[in-house]
Amino acid sequence: MNRRRVRMVAGVVAVVLSIACRKSGQPRTFTVGDQRVQLEVPQGWEALDQGQQIVFRSGTAEVIMQDLGPAGAAAMRREIERAQNLWRSGRPEEARSRMMKLPIRNALFPTPDQAKEFKRSWARILYTANETPDAEVSSRFDELLAELDSIQVPKLSKLVDEILPELGYDQRREVKSRKRMRVDGREAIAVEIWMALTHTSPSRLLIVLNDGRLLALRYDREEKIASPAFDSIVANLHFPLEAASR
Repeated sequence: MNRRRVRMVAGVVAVVLSIACRKSGQPRTFTVGDQRVQLEVPQGWEALDQGQQIVFRSGTAEVIMQDLGPAGAAAMRREIERAQNLWRSGRPEEARSRMMKLPIRNALFPTPDQAKEFKRSWARILYTANETPDAEVSSRFDELLAELDSIQVPKLSKLVDEILPELGYDQRREVKSRKRMRVDGREAIAVEIWMALTHTSPSRLLIVLNDGRLLALRYDREEKIASPAFDSIVANLHFPLEAASR
């Protein structure tokens, strides 16, 4: 076989292997906090289930998918009612733990005063003594649930403003760009971030609003490795119909 034909055969084999590698991934379903997602893990990456988040890792590169909790009245009602049911069943510590994890973001409320009032009612439950009569505990939960009526339809852009500091993006970093998009039919915002002074160390963040809950996908280092994996996960990300909160 002459050299030209060898090169042609080698090229064909390389193309076939490339196609096979691209198609070898099978969709997997993950539970991220209280959300269910379906995606293909990028070729050569591993997925580590850490409960509230899934860490996709390849060497030192990481792409993190994280449930950021409820961001709307209906989803928050489900969380509070779960805590209430735990308390009623004699598990106050578990109820407090659930309430402690409830994110109360100012962007959900029409005014700062309404946000403060909601936080006060939330704190009254959080610091309720175990021996408090059931009727009083129930009244406090009912009061908090009633205040959910003041929550407005959240603007994802304002929620993202609050989320950035939560994820550690402080004043040393600045937003390079924002882009509105849809991910599996859900509203989403993609954000590019870099160091404010040097415009180095780029990172990317995607926030998706899914059934009243927020899902974040991000990486903070190893851009050349992490960025293609990030794009692959976004392109293959789906939310099964049974993803409604459990």
